[in-house]
Amino acid sequence: DTLDIEPVKQQAFGRSSILWMTFVVEGSLAAIAIGLAFWLGIPLWETFRWNPRELGLGVAAAIPMIGVLFVAARSQLAPFVRIRELLDEGLLPRLKPCTLVDLMFLAIMAGVCEELLFRTVVQQYFENLTEPIWGLLLASVVFGFLHCVSWMYALLTFVAGVYLGLVWWAIEKNSLPVMVTHAVYDWVA
Repeated sequence: DTLDIEPVKQQAFGRSSILWMTFVVEGSLAAIAIGLAFWLGIPLWETFRWNPRELGLGVAAAIPMIGVLFVAARSQLAPFVRIRELLDEGLLPRLKPCTLVDLMFLAIMAGVCEELLFRTVVQQYFENLTEPIWGLLLASVVFGFLHCVSWMYALLTFVAGVYLGLVWWAIEKNSLPVMVTHAVYDWVA
C-alpha cells in the first residue's frame, strides 16, 4: 500500500495576521532587550537622544545599504539568485496583502526593536566586556546568525550588522539614528 499525501499548501496569512505577528515577534525582541539591559546593568535609555541632524544622518546612512541591495538584486551570482528565490517564494507572497503604510510599520518595528537589542544592548555589552571592535563583531555575528535564511543572507546580514554598528559609533552611540537607518533600509527593501 502507498500513502497518498497531498503536499502541504503554504498557509495564507492575512494582513492583520502579518501585522500582529510582526508586533509580537519584534516586540518580543524589544522586551528581551529591555530585560537584558536591566539584568546586565546597561543604561538603555541614555542612548536615545532626539536630534534632527542625527536623525537626518540616520536616513542618509541607509543610502549605502540601499545601494548594496540594488546591486545584489540585479546580480546573477548563484547565492544572490537563491536569496531572491527564497524571498520570492517565502516572504513576498506573505507581504502581498500589506499596504505601503503596513510595510512602513513592519520596517519601523524591525528597525527599532532589532537595533534596541543588537546595537543598544548586545553590542554595548560585548564592548564593555571586551574591546569595542570585538563588541561590534560579536553583535554582528549574532545578528547575522539570527537572520540565517541562507549562508549568503547570513553573511550579508553580518556585514549589515557591522555597518549599523559603525553608524552607531559614528553618531556617538545614539540609538535613534541607527534605528532610522535600519527602518529606512527595511522599508525600501
